[in-house]
Amino acid sequence: MRYASALCLVGLAACSGEVIQDLGTGGAGAGAATGSGGTTGTGGTGTTSATGGASAGGASTGGAPGSCGLCDPPGTNDTPAYSFHECTPPLEIGCPAQLCTPGATDCSPGYSCDPWGAAACCWCQAAVPACVFTGPAQGPLPEYLKLGQTSGPAGQALELRIEGFPFYVGALFYLARVGASGDLMQLGGSTCSFTVDVPGQPVGRVPVWVSQYGGAAPWVLAGFFEWTGGPPAPACIQPGHPCGPNMGTCCETSDVPMACVAGRCRQL
Repeated sequence: MRYASALCLVGLAACSGEVIQDLGTGGAGAGAATGSGGTTGTGGTGTTSATGGASAGGASTGGAPGSCGLCDPPGTNDTPAYSFHECTPPLEIGCPAQLCTPGATDCSPGYSCDPWGAAACCWCQAAVPACVFTGPAQGPLPEYLKLGQTSGPAGQALELRIEGFPFYVGALFYLARVGASGDLMQLGGSTCSFTVDVPGQPVGRVPVWVSQYGGAAPWVLAGFFEWTGGPPAPACIQPGHPCGPNMGTCCETSDVPMACVAGRCRQL
């Protein structure tokens, strides 16, 4: 249970059912793109292990090849790791962070030095400056995106924020589908997020999909949203987030089955 407890400190959805946006040091949380240990992501300058064991300079793979994200027990490998910066794709949560000096130009092209870009260690609440992939980038989108919130009252319309990539707005635009919502047009946002207005839906869990190509395939899974109104639904781990023994189950629906594969919740 030490892994699960450690991950709660950096705000994993498995701990509370809600994504935590800030790490408590006055910034935007932690995270960015360093590569995901064998999984194609948005690029970066950090390095990870693709053969199991410990990733280079950061989180443990828990023995699963090509993954990083399960925190080592506190005090055993206290090196900076990406976490919940809005630009961080889920598959890069817990991966080693590329540190930087604010105001300097020591990040790769397309990256910015964010004063709160990473967690000081995989399980820490304190943040440190790190290179964050801010693009903008036309794509492709990462394998999974993430949600600014994962639940809301059934039957009530709401604004949902989608995060995890420096979304490029040009001739093509992004659409989202939340359960049976139909196509929802991209609205405002920030460098690595945009919002959609979602009509209220009945109680239940629904998948959230994003299309980069104005409604054409491929559609990327951004997470699962829980419309609440009855007894609280059991907490679950969102797509792409770290998973493992005693950490709970992966969020899923009957039409979008998920499982813990190589230390991450992935679509089957």
